[in-house]
Amino acid sequence: MIKIILLAVWALVIANFFVAFPPAWVLPLKILGGLLAVAHVIEYFVFKDKVTAQGDSPIKSFLMTFVFGIAYFGKS
Repeated sequence: MIKIILLAVWALVIANFFVAFPPAWVLPLKILGGLLAVAHVIEYFVFKDKVTAQGDSPIKSFLMTFVFGIAYFGKS
């Protein structure tokens, strides 16, 4: 369930660059996207050993952590 919510949030953040959202949504979505991106990149490097222990390729591990964060590797 959390992965679906994260995908929806990322979809909104990305759509914000291509679709005219109400002005009150534009800045918060940009800030949210930036915070998510920075947090998930930091999270990847902090938990790199645990992330790469999933057995996936390093590129897939990074991308999955970038999109899903701890939801990618947290339950294993």
